[in-house]
Amino acid sequence: MTDLPHLHLKIELLHPNASLPKKAHESDACYDVTAAQEVLIKARSTGMVSLGWAMELQQGWEALLRGRSGLASRGIVAHLGTIDHLYRQEVKVILHNLTDSDYLVKAKDRVAQLTFAPVFPVTIESSKVVETSRGGFGSTGMQ
Repeated sequence: MTDLPHLHLKIELLHPNASLPKKAHESDACYDVTAAQEVLIKARSTGMVSLGWAMELQQGWEALLRGRSGLASRGIVAHLGTIDHLYRQEVKVILHNLTDSDYLVKAKDRVAQLTFAPVFPVTIESSKVVETSRGGFGSTGMQ
């Protein structure tokens, strides 16, 4: 595993309740991130949850915020978020409350997961696309 690229991440804690992202197990793919302060997300609405920190990513990397399955199973879904290397403001998580009840996020609650991916250079050009025999949505018979 020493051949894998290594990311050095700097995090500035901006709030007294802020916590560094933390893995539950060393081999986990994602880091848990926690709310820095309490926020009430009304039923059937969307709220922004402050994590209380900013980060400095190296160029060539992105951070990805994604949901937690335990919350999603209860109707609280984190909006997938991409954080580019030049973003240096406080990181926040967008949570959608799909339930008919208000949801209270408390300070220190785990609200999302954070993972990282390399950003590959891509050249995009306008050109005719070669067709294949594969069809459109549901064409493999799986729907």
